[in-house]
Amino acid sequence: AGTPADQVGPDQVRRAWTSIVAAVRALHDVPTAGCPFDRGLRPMYALAQDVVARGAVRREFLRPEQESRKVDDLLAELAAELPVRQEQEAADQVVCHGDLCLPNILLDPETLEVSGFVDLGRLSASPTGTPTSRCCWRARRTPGRTRPSTSRTSSSPSTALRWTRTGSGSTSSWTL
Repeated sequence: AGTPADQVGPDQVRRAWTSIVAAVRALHDVPTAGCPFDRGLRPMYALAQDVVARGAVRREFLRPEQESRKVDDLLAELAAELPVRQEQEAADQVVCHGDLCLPNILLDPETLEVSGFVDLGRLSASPTGTPTSRCCWRARRTPGRTRPSTSRTSSSPSTALRWTRTGSGSTSSWTL
């Protein structure tokens, strides 16, 4: 239970930022080994190829400097970068929320501590930096918000969390 972080005032988001960063870091500290959800470069590139082939690119999801470009050109640039990016990905992975933005972070309205995350359908092991940079970008684009700083925070690794599978086949689920 909690209040989505985009539903509190800008001053409250700034006060909650240390808690938000600590919660995201705790999620990142979950061991990636055994993570059953793969949203790495290989499956995401295949998805991008499919979306481009079907003509289903939603330009509003592109960065502003990409919106007027041909999607085939963008895909070709991505293909050229893929080998280097895959090396980087293999060396530096964390468990990521997948859609980390203020509406998906729940805050205790009294303490402004993170009480949870919602919209975890894209949770996966992914390259470091993706989720935090996206959240900061979204915080900047939310009316009335300013980008909070992440420079004064620290966290300790959470070694108690492990991936656990319950059930089997179509009834199985994964929990931390």
